[in-house]
Amino acid sequence: MLFSGTILDNISLGLDTEGMGAAAVKELVVSAAKKANAHSFVESFPDGYDTDIATDGALLSGGQKQRVAVSGDLNGLLCLLASSVFECLLAFPRSWLICTSLA
Repeated sequence: MLFSGTILDNISLGLDTEGMGAAAVKELVVSAAKKANAHSFVESFPDGYDTDIATDGALLSGGQKQRVAVSGDLNGLLCLLASSVFECLLAFPRSWLICTSLA
């Protein structure tokens, strides 16, 4: 699930960033995005991680929404359910890259 705000905001919601400075938070967010194969498309936006994605991620494609959401899930406040991973694999061939990078 995505919220209105920036890509950085959305990814950092799922990460443990308590007590971290802005630079450290961004480093953690970028690391998570790379693991979820989201970094390259995020960097392609003119504002990168500071891109405002609008309400519910309306400015992103379905696959991009999933990768941003997965990025926030990587370090553990939220979990991926096995059925979600299976649906992800069926719906998006690139998802195999995401799933294998998480292993």
